[in-house]
Amino acid sequence: MAAPGAADKAIVAPEEFARLMAGFGPWEKAPRLAVGVSGGADSMALVLLAHGWARERQGEVVALSLDHGLRAGSAGEAGRVAEWLGRRGIAQHTLAWTGPKPKSGIQAAARAARRQLLGRWCEAGGILHLLMAHHRGDQAETLLIRREDASGPDGLAGMAADLATPWGRLLRPLLTISKARLIATLTHLGQEWIEDPSNLNPAFARVRHRQALAERPGAEVALAREAIGYGQARVERERAVADLLARSVRVLPEGYLWLDPGTLASVPEDMARAALAQILRVVGAPARRPRGKAVARLLDALLIERLGAGRTLGGCRVAPRSGRVLVSREVGTVLDDCPLALGTMLWDRRFALVFGEGATHQGWRLARLGHGAAAGKRHPIPRAAVAALPAVHDLDGVVALPHLSYVRSDLPAGACPSTIRFTPPQGLTEAEFRVASPGSRGI
Repeated sequence: MAAPGAADKAIVAPEEFARLMAGFGPWEKAPRLAVGVSGGADSMALVLLAHGWARERQGEVVALSLDHGLRAGSAGEAGRVAEWLGRRGIAQHTLAWTGPKPKSGIQAAARAARRQLLGRWCEAGGILHLLMAHHRGDQAETLLIRREDASGPDGLAGMAADLATPWGRLLRPLLTISKARLIATLTHLGQEWIEDPSNLNPAFARVRHRQALAERPGAEVALAREAIGYGQARVERERAVADLLARSVRVLPEGYLWLDPGTLASVPEDMARAALAQILRVVGAPARRPRGKAVARLLDALLIERLGAGRTLGGCRVAPRSGRVLVSREVGTVLDDCPLALGTMLWDRRFALVFGEGATHQGWRLARLGHGAAAGKRHPIPRAAVAALPAVHDLDGVVALPHLSYVRSDLPAGACPSTIRFTPPQGLTEAEFRVASPGSRGI
């Protein structure tokens, strides 16, 4: 493939950026956007383009910068960004990443901290759209990293252009745009930017891939196109898995589900594996996706009816029950044990409980029920699922069991929360993977 030509170094004009943003529409009137801005060329170009786009629509942009505290000059860099953007009438806020930093995997940890802090700020500010400046080169590097890690086809789809979050959307409008074009855009606008020295450190895998790509003209474009192809295949696969789950699973508000194993046996293995992995994420709410090989082993045992008394994976217990499969929370992995608090409590990453003033008492705690605590109480919930339910405890034992409307006889009914909802961080079907539009110049 030929080396990038003049077209790959042309500025990103407002009209082209408007076409990129139209792919995420329809937009509300006077849209409010947040933009993650490190001060590098990528994010500075994005915030200026987004500012012009929003202003034409009577909207506004807020720039959010992270002071990660990893370099002595990070606070000063955030201040410089604030000064530059202030001259252009763009509001800027600096968020600090405080607390201990990991000794290894620092770049991944910094990215995770940045997304968490930016998301919290957007949620508190009522902003539904957070723009990030990942570009074509970032997408190509991501593909190389995931290929190196033997990622499956979903991973090779790269970064999604539109990612649903609990508070709104994370958007990446520049995934088909080269960094050279973003630098050209800043030069055209007369805007400076900051060069992060860590972007030149070959100790980081992403930097090594970036340097290798620079020596292979045309490789970045080819990889970006490859990611689009994998992304389009992922969309079709996710739709098929969603249909499979709708036909084979019944989710209960007590945080467990019933699975018809026959439906998994009737579809290709990769689809059945994806469906089972999704089920484990809903019921177990693990911090990380279950490993693919472990899911494959569990699926094999399920399909040949060799689950025995049950197997565990991803915070779940998977057990056969009269021709069906019960997937419930693995009791031993429920670690949440915390004092009761007024208002909404998120427990075990899966249940939202709302307590009023009459439901609090000194020494009351919210913890798992445990085995045997509800003996003698008639209910339709399987015993394995009951043991993992949230219960209010005091020093003498169980005070209340909200899901069974149980309150100890010496206490008022107010010991139960006013509401309790099963709200796992991952739904049974995911928001559809959004592929970057291949229509932009350079792709």
